[in-house]
Amino acid sequence: MKFQIRKIFLVVLPSLIAFFSSADGANLSPSILTDQTLGGVVSPYTAKLVPLIQTARTAAPKNSREDIILECLKSKESPYYVGARQELVMHASIKSVAAIMDDIDHYQQLFPGYKDIHVVSRENEDILTYWEQIVPIPFVPNVTYQMIYRLAWLGETEKLYRYQLKAQTTLIVSDGFIYLRELPNHDTLYIEYDYFDAKWGAAKTFGARKIWYDSVEGMAISDLATKVKTEKPNLAPAEAQREARKILKSETISNCVSAIM
Repeated sequence: MKFQIRKIFLVVLPSLIAFFSSADGANLSPSILTDQTLGGVVSPYTAKLVPLIQTARTAAPKNSREDIILECLKSKESPYYVGARQELVMHASIKSVAAIMDDIDHYQQLFPGYKDIHVVSRENEDILTYWEQIVPIPFVPNVTYQMIYRLAWLGETEKLYRYQLKAQTTLIVSDGFIYLRELPNHDTLYIEYDYFDAKWGAAKTFGARKIWYDSVEGMAISDLATKVKTEKPNLAPAEAQREARKILKSETISNCVSAIM
């Protein structure tokens, strides 16, 4: 009997060690790497995220003097279907970056153009979030929607955030993920993919290029504000956003959009 107990213990022990040695064992789940949908609106890009995540996990930081590297990703479905890859290196540990990113209730102060962002509910690994985006067009109501978030530590130096639109509103589809990996020098590599489309309505009168430019600019400012806040933790979120606007170069966005137009 003692031998049997010892044998079972030796079999189970490696799994226990792997579980508790993760940065957050309670959240560690391989399903985040394989599930094609989070239970929200399925889009043409939903199934494509899984291989993109694997590519991100093996990616090395690109050599660049830019604070953010942007790649616009055009869809065959529609000229208004916005896609973008964003890459940054944050001069902070992964735990510092994750602490800012986990604080969803303060996104509204960090991200441009939002009236409200907050957590609606949490159930196991999934977090339901509410977003209200300001529409700066007279007599046009703000865009409101809910996003499903799933996040997990993949080890002590990797964390993954996946998100998907829960139900269609003015926003038709939205899929994406953010991947973090701590580098040997303790900086953090940040890679993000976003794909979304909407009922653009009156915004279409300004043309596809304007929609793309504004969309990519908003994503870039959000990422740079996260970088600034992480590297300067004593800075207020609103101040981090203002500093991000100063850092972002208009030609960075223009070059991204021009490449697919």
